[in-house]
Amino acid sequence: SLLREHGNYTVSEISRESNLSVTTVIKIIDKLKQSGIVVSLGKGISTREGGKKPEVFAFNKQYKYAITIYMGQQAAKYILTDLSGYAVRVESIPYSNTESFESCVQETELAVRAMVKAYGIAMEDLCGMCIGLDGIIDSENYSVIYPIHNKTWPTGDAIWRTFTKCFPDVADICIENSGRLVGQYIFLEYPDLKDKSVAVFTIAGSGAGVAGVLFNRGKAIRGAHGLVGEIGHITIPDIRHSIPCECGKTNCFEKLVNIHMLVEYAKESLYAKEESELYDKIQKNELKPMDIIHMADDGSYLCQKVLDIIIDYCFVVIENIMLTCDPQYYVVGGVYAENSQYFREQLNSRLKNSRFFNIETKINLRYIDFQNYNYSGSTLQMIDDYLGRMEFD
Repeated sequence: SLLREHGNYTVSEISRESNLSVTTVIKIIDKLKQSGIVVSLGKGISTREGGKKPEVFAFNKQYKYAITIYMGQQAAKYILTDLSGYAVRVESIPYSNTESFESCVQETELAVRAMVKAYGIAMEDLCGMCIGLDGIIDSENYSVIYPIHNKTWPTGDAIWRTFTKCFPDVADICIENSGRLVGQYIFLEYPDLKDKSVAVFTIAGSGAGVAGVLFNRGKAIRGAHGLVGEIGHITIPDIRHSIPCECGKTNCFEKLVNIHMLVEYAKESLYAKEESELYDKIQKNELKPMDIIHMADDGSYLCQKVLDIIIDYCFVVIENIMLTCDPQYYVVGGVYAENSQYFREQLNSRLKNSRFFNIETKINLRYIDFQNYNYSGSTLQMIDDYLGRMEFD
């Protein structure tokens, strides 16, 4: 763990950090070197006294690989990562027939085997494979409870069983909600959060929804029915709107903060022609959601009022999370956090001044940019489980 998470070490440094004797550390390092999971980087810098240069050791992140297959609505995305969790190869291939699960699986198997071969490794070099799906997933029982998009695909553990037959040479195959896979990226950006309790949510710029997850010491909390972390489906009373959601309720958080609602909110908020150019754009249906986000940063009063509506909804959700599980940190990503300084500043201000029972609540809030993550981090839980199961004689 020291080598994996904190970089390169000499035997004496490991001894100090781990409170193990130098002799014990040498024995452990020898075993790890024999297995190949630890490598020597050669001699380091000599001591101040001019003594013998110590040998430096490192975690071998190419010892094994892991793969995530995100099976989306129209295409499958394949992410091969090393043991650090960073993507080393990413491919996206559309299905030829989205209605046929059997056809999609056959294409997926061919694509995975071709990808692994092209990278120059064997299937036996994979420590695990994770199938990511949109919907309600009971990952502990390998079960799809409710598929959001591909409704003709099987539920229960049928998808997991199909993949275990397709890939008998992969020891560990799991199935997981795609939002939880996305959320693991925070541990690459903020390694210090790995041993904390964290709530993560990101609002999609495409209007596809909100991905959310709760972590405790690096592990996703799922709940009895796989519902924990479905932050997008927290309902918020709003007498102005009644927006139906796929979950069966109305006015879910992800519907109210959908980027395409910004223009609607702008129309509702413009009571006078205080910003004539903006008024004309609205009347001519020329105003785009991203225009509103950028104009809020440029000082437009109307656009700031529109973003205030989104900020209010985010604030309500964070307060509800605080009252139900009270995590140590909150990480917010997505279209508003990535593109608007006004959004970040105002949400920070709202949370800083939040009080329960007249007690100031100190909320640790961070922002994250998911734009270029390519599902890096999506295999981290699988890698943790794999390393935790390793045994050495």
